[in-house]
Formats: sequence, structure tokens, C-alpha cells
Amino acid sequence: MIKESLYFSFADRRSSDFGILNVSVQSGLFEETFMSSRSIRETSVRGNSKPYFSEVERQPKTIPVNFAFQDTWNDDLINEVARWLDVEYYEPLFFSANIDKVFYAMPVDDISIIHNGLKQGYLTLNFRCDSPFNYSHEIVTNWEDCTSGDKIIEFENLGTNDIKPIIEIIKVDTGDLSINNLSDYGDEFKFTGLTDKEELIVDCEHEDISVNLTNTWRYDNFNDKYLSIPYGVNNLQVSGKCYIRFIYRHVFSN
Repeated sequence: MIKESLYFSFADRRSSDFGILNVSVQSGLFEETFMSSRSIRETSVRGNSKPYFSEVERQPKTIPVNFAFQDTWNDDLINEVARWLDVEYYEPLFFSANIDKVFYAMPVDDISIIHNGLKQGYLTLNFRCDSPFNYSHEIVTNWEDCTSGDKIIEFENLGTNDIKPIIEIIKVDTGDLSINNLSDYGDEFKFTGLTDKEELIVDCEHEDISVNLTNTWRYDNFNDKYLSIPYGVNNLQVSGKCYIRFIYRHVFSN
């Protein structure tokens, strides 16, 4: 949990590096957001009292944080803290009570300093996340030798949501390559007409494909079915001679 953490890490620096600790200014029990807010999108039709469901829209998480200076501060320390927090993009954020639970966030709204006039006090701020989710740290698998042309790879998703990994492929011999999830029977991920020693990086979340060949794009060789791996143990059947590895994070909604 966040409020019971002694320190937090943001943008690859710990709050304790600045002599400040995560604190709670509330009395009694801690109250924290368990899951991000969401709303239902529906369409109402005249004459029909029951609206038509469209989708669920999730809101990115917001995390309020208070941290206190252990000792009195000076202008140099305040300026260093300001430089640390003044980021232009989402940075990794995690708390000491569970360092394996990572948010991607940046401070928003006003950052307030509450003090006693003697350079002692604490800061209050809100971190806004880039999504409704939190993640594990990045995981990079070992290279799998699939040069036999057909291999099953066990892939376990420990999160609460689907994983859309980055897939790195080194093709061996000219030909096609496909991945089928035998545990899910979802859409086949397939490339046709790849060349020997061709290297591909497929970002399934952002639907981006890059190759090491000049003036070559593989979108026309791809069936546009990016891999999405559901919760649980998945048996991925890789067909086509290659070396392959996966880069991913487990995704959690709580």
C-alpha cells in the first residue's frame, strides 16, 4: 500500500535521497484508491427507456502524496527537489511497501508546502498516472531457439489484464513466421516472406514494426493481428525458423 510506505522512488531517485519521507497527515484508518474510476458510455434513443451500451471508459489513476523533510531545508535542497519533480513526461513511480508495483506518473496541479516558518514541514502533491493501471518492472526473456521450425513456449501472465508484449525476432532462412496461442485460440500472429537473418521488433501495444533492413517495411507482410496474452499460463506455438524473445510488463488494475 502507498500510505504505509516510508519512502518512494520517482524518476529513478528515492525520496530518502533528499532527506524526505512519505507521511500521512490523516488520523485513523488510511483511505486509498483501490481501482481507478470508470464510467459507462451509452447511447439513448428516443422512445426507448433502456440506453444502448457502448463501452466502459477508465480514467487514469491519481495518487496524492505527502512527504516531510526530516531536517530543516535550505534553498539548495528546495531547488534540487523542484528539479526532481519538474518532469515533462511520465516517469516510473513506486513505493517502498511494494517496490514491484510500478506506476508511470508525473506531478500535476499545484504543489504545496506546509511549514512552520522555521524551514520545517512537508510537501503535498498529486501524481497523475498515464493509465488506469500499474505494472511490474520490465521483464526481458531469454532468447528462445526455434530453429527447428516449430516450438511451444510457455508464457505466464501474472497480472489482471492482457499483456501486449514487444517481440524481438531473428529470422533463420527465408520464409514465414507465426505465433498461435494454443491456450487461448485467439488470432494468429503471422509474417510472410521474411528473409534470412532479418531482425524484427514488433511492439504489440503501439502496433509498431521495425526491421534492420534498409528501405524495407513489413506492414504489408503482416496480417495485422498483434499478440495479446491473457491472464494465466499460455502455450505459444512458434512456427517458422527463428530466435525469439519477449519484453513485457505484467499489468494490474488494482
